[in-house]
Amino acid sequence: MPLENLTNFPRAGVIVSELLATELYQQKIFELVENSEVRRTMSGLTDSADAPDLAIAPARIAEALAVQAVLTGTVSEYGYQHGLHEEPVVGINLRLIRTSDQTVIWAASHSTTGSGYFSRDSVNAAAQRVIKTMVSTLVSKSRPLPN
Repeated sequence: MPLENLTNFPRAGVIVSELLATELYQQKIFELVENSEVRRTMSGLTDSADAPDLAIAPARIAEALAVQAVLTGTVSEYGYQHGLHEEPVVGINLRLIRTSDQTVIWAASHSTTGSGYFSRDSVNAAAQRVIKTMVSTLVSKSRPLPN
């Protein structure tokens, strides 16, 4: 699902969702529904044609998509931290919800700041590191969902 953007950076939720989908696809632990299909389905569940309504209950989305689990969450930081040096900062909160009973079966929150002495880190690179860390904890704790 697109992640809720709690930052001032436009479309941070969509950007992080795409990075997350790519990492999950590479890990091959779940069959994923294409992000564009998720957004189209979400748009069909709301009255607004402008953008998907992230307040739609995961159960409604899961039912419409016929999936066993929904990954949802927020992007709490995405941008540059001002100070002596402008360093990228990224913060992400995720929950994996089993749709049959609405149980949270995994949750994680992680943030990081940029790194590097000789070259500047980008916000995207920092986001990718956060996502890799979070997905590695999901992979280590994951077991197949019952049919």
